[in-house]
This record gives sequence, C-alpha cells and structure tokens, in this order.
Amino acid sequence: MRRVKIIVAVIISFLFLFFSPSFLLSQDVRVLLSSKCRSCFISIRGRFIVEDLSTSKKFLETKNKRGYVNSSQDTINWVGYRFKTDALQLHPLKGARIYFGKKRILGKLRIYNEGGKLSFINVVDIEEYVKGVLPKEMPFYWPLEALKAQAVVARTYVLYKMKENKDKTYDVRDPTLSQVYGGKSSQRFKTDLAVWMTKKKVLNFKGELFPAYYHSCCGGQTESGDYFDSKVGCLRSIKCP
Repeated sequence: MRRVKIIVAVIISFLFLFFSPSFLLSQDVRVLLSSKCRSCFISIRGRFIVEDLSTSKKFLETKNKRGYVNSSQDTINWVGYRFKTDALQLHPLKGARIYFGKKRILGKLRIYNEGGKLSFINVVDIEEYVKGVLPKEMPFYWPLEALKAQAVVARTYVLYKMKENKDKTYDVRDPTLSQVYGGKSSQRFKTDLAVWMTKKKVLNFKGELFPAYYHSCCGGQTESGDYFDSKVGCLRSIKCP
C-alpha cells in the first residue's frame, strides 16, 4: 500500500497543468482550530498586540502571557483582562511565539465569542499552512517526489476551500474534516523542502481549481470525486494496482 500511495502521488502531479492563482496565493488561510469551546489554553512568548476585530481597535500591547481563555455573553477573558468584544485577534510581533494548547502556530490567532462559546482561528500564510499539513498527511521520511506531489495536492485543496468559504469566518478545519494541520510544531526539514520546491504550484482542471481529494487507503478501488462534489469531473474511480 505504501508503494501504491507513492506512485499515485507522483503520477497525480503530471495529470494537470500547474496553475498559480496569485490573487489567492497572496492571501492568508483561516484555519479553524477549535469551536464551541468553554475555554482553551493560550501562551505567547514575546511581544504581541491584542486587537478588536470588529472595530480594528488596539486594546493593548504587552508580552509574555499564558493562561486559559474563557468568555461571558459579551466579553472574552484572558490573563486578567476582560475584552468587551465578540471578535478578538492576538497578533504576535517579530520574534514572538504563540502556542494554542501545546501546538505552536505561526501567524495570528482570532477568537470569536458566540453566545459564551469560543471559536479559535489561526490566520497564517498559505505556504506555512502547507508546511504544517504535509508531515501530518504523509510521513516526512517518504521520497521527496511523493512529498512534492502531496504538497501540490494539499495547496490545491486549501485554495479551492478558500474560494468556496470566502464568506465564512474560516476556510478549513484542523482535523480530518479538511486537512490535518500541525502548525509550526509539526514541520520537518524534508517536508519544508518539498513545499519550497513546489511553491505556488497547484492543480487545475479546464483552467479551474478543484477540490483535490486524497486518502491514505482506498480498500482496493478509489472513490469517484462525484461522491463528494458533483462538480469534480476529473476525479474518476479506478482500481488500485
């Protein structure tokens, strides 16, 4: 099965022309890390800014804070502060590190309060996002060409979802409902290299992005893309060799 997955991943990269939609690649990915939470532990080492997303108001600039985030009906509470807003953003400054639980993430962290329940969204550069996905979706020690193909597929999938979910507060989820995302904590040299070598490269079908579904095991025959999305005419069911 490992050999099959490697072969399939490498072949996929040659099925469609690479296409780089620069207007999307310049945007950040919004990754839903957790939703409907009562509390969650957040730690930031270094200086950072706390912003009100609703008004773009800067609440404060501080450094080195750690503790559980919780909420009331109209406030988001963290490390002794009560922020009267339903949408907060933590913006680490240069050199600062942010941890969501035990997971180190890059970029910014948004916190939404929806009636006393919290959602946490990581806003991160698309290439850094793919670096956080790749070693979670394919073993980092696999052949470089397979990792490169998987990087292209993962990037294609997230760009499609960014277009599809542009009116939502997030583009993709962290767990297997979208792609498994390990943040900075999961990055490895070899997978980072594969992402760098395929930078801005994606797949297209008839000039358009499509949801590049993939899996680790098909049970002998792949599923047609139409099973997930009727618009995916390029992903046909085939038997595993």
